[in-house]
Amino acid sequence: MKKLYYLILILLIAVPISCDDEPLEGEFFSTPDGSDPEEFCENAVTAIAAAQFDLAFADPEDQDELCEVLRGSIELVIAECGDPGGAFQMLLNDLGNDCMITDDGNDDDDDDGDGGVTCGDIIDQEAQGVFKGTSFVNEGGSYRFQFGEYFSRIFVSEVIAGDCNFPEFGGNEGRILFSLPSLDPQTITFSDIAGEGESLNFNSINNDGSTDIELAVCGELEVLSTTDTTLSGRIFAIGQQGSTINGNFTLTLCE
Repeated sequence: MKKLYYLILILLIAVPISCDDEPLEGEFFSTPDGSDPEEFCENAVTAIAAAQFDLAFADPEDQDELCEVLRGSIELVIAECGDPGGAFQMLLNDLGNDCMITDDGNDDDDDDGDGGVTCGDIIDQEAQGVFKGTSFVNEGGSYRFQFGEYFSRIFVSEVIAGDCNFPEFGGNEGRILFSLPSLDPQTITFSDIAGEGESLNFNSINNDGSTDIELAVCGELEVLSTTDTTLSGRIFAIGQQGSTINGNFTLTLCE
């Protein structure tokens, strides 16, 4: 059975995208998809994320075609928006011609045992990714004991006021939420299917006070160590709408 090693490098680097073309007065230059150039470049990372997401969960017979879609999306972004830091070209190089789809020579087994593809691997870096379309690097986090489990939060935006239990943020009130049955070193699998694994939410508070939840479709968390006041681990997860997190984190105990 084919296995897809899902690469999210481009999403884990905050890549500023801009369109340097200056249209002449009275003329309009559109991108190949017909959108405004500035809008196209602003949405470039999200478009690539969507193409990666589609490929990661595609049926084996569709993977080759979606690999071409992903490579084409990246090449188009490079051509239209540039690639100052070289991150897009790095992703192309790492994907290769087959988008890292390999055959393990066994048509009866999968890594996850249910006929699907693997979700991905944890990268040794500060936890970062894309939160509801916006790139981020984690701004710390906290955990506390409640209802018999440890309620854990990784912050997307900087905390500027409040306290550990009730923080106030300087930007999007994004929090990546998960619970732990204990603080012992352990590995937890995330899923959006009841009974298939623990849950993880890409959770944000809207201006009207309502909560917007994007549940993870898959992922993995490793608790590596704890002290009297901190918990350290590694995490990887992909949300239903393409949000991602990947890397190392440290949480602070809220009393």
